[in-house]
Amino acid sequence: MKFKQLILVFGISLLSIKASYSQEVQSNQSVTLTKIDKLENFTGITYLAELITDFIGNSFIRHKVKGSVHLTIKFYSLNQFLKYKIKSLKIKIVNSNYQGLKINYFTAQTLNLLAGKIDSKNYLCLNQPLEFNFRLKVSQTDVAAMLNNQHTISKLKAFKLNLPDFGQVNLSLLKPNVIFDNDKLIIKALLVSSGASADTGSLLTITGRPALDGSSFIVLKDLSVNSCDIIDSPDFSKTISDVINPIVNLYRYRAKGYKIELSDLKINHHKVLIIGAASIQLKSIKLPKLISLPRS
Repeated sequence: MKFKQLILVFGISLLSIKASYSQEVQSNQSVTLTKIDKLENFTGITYLAELITDFIGNSFIRHKVKGSVHLTIKFYSLNQFLKYKIKSLKIKIVNSNYQGLKINYFTAQTLNLLAGKIDSKNYLCLNQPLEFNFRLKVSQTDVAAMLNNQHTISKLKAFKLNLPDFGQVNLSLLKPNVIFDNDKLIIKALLVSSGASADTGSLLTITGRPALDGSSFIVLKDLSVNSCDIIDSPDFSKTISDVINPIVNLYRYRAKGYKIELSDLKINHHKVLIIGAASIQLKSIKLPKLISLPRS
C-alpha cells in the first residue's frame, strides 16, 4: 500500500471515530453495519483494533488469575466498538489460580452481543446480562480442599436422627475431611452426640458419587454410611443424605445476579470436568479519570 493510500485509510478511520462519538448507542440486539463499518472491516482497521484490545485484555486478566490466558474479542467494526458494542468474547485459561482454586482448564464463549453505555459518572454500564457457555476442569484434590473449607461441611456440625428406642437424638460430625477415590467422594468424620467430647465419638465414613440433580445442584448419589460402631440403616443413610445434599447449590447465586446452569459433570483421571452455561449481570465498571469517553 502506497503512503498516500495509507494516509487515506487512517484518515477515514479517524472520521469514523468522530462519527461514532456523535451517534447515540442503540440498546437493541441488532447491529446494522454502515459504509464506514464495512470500510473499516475491509481495510483491516477493525482487525488491528481487535489485536490491540486482545493484548490489553490478556494482560489485565493474566494479572488477576495468573497462568496462561488467551482472549479473543470480535468487533462488528471499530466504529461499533467505540459505541460500546462487542460482537463476541472467547477466553481460554490454563493452569491458573482464582480465589484459592487452582484451575487446570477453563474456556468460555459468549452467546450474546455486548452493548453498553457511559453514564454521567464515567461508569461503563452493560444493557443486558453477559451470557456464555463454559467448560471448567479442576483436580479432585482442589475440589476436595474447596469442599473442606465451605458451607457444605458446616451443615454436618449438627443434625437430628430419629432412633426407634431413643426417639430424636441430636448428633454432630466433628473434624470432617473430604477426599476423592476415583469417581467417589468420601467424607470421614467423628460422630458424637451434640455437645459431647470427640473422645466419645465413632469414626464415620460417608461415600457417594457426585452427580447433577437438575441444572443447579450437585449431590452425592448412591450414598452409603460405614462405621465399625454403627450398623447402617436406610433411615440413617437417608438422614445423612438429607443433611449433606446438595453439596453444591448454584441456585442461591441467582439472588446475586448469577444464573449458572450445568449440563454435564464428569470425573475421570483424577480430574473434575464441569460443562454448563451462565448468565451474569455485570456491575457497572468505573473507568479511570484518565479515560474520558463520550456519554451515551
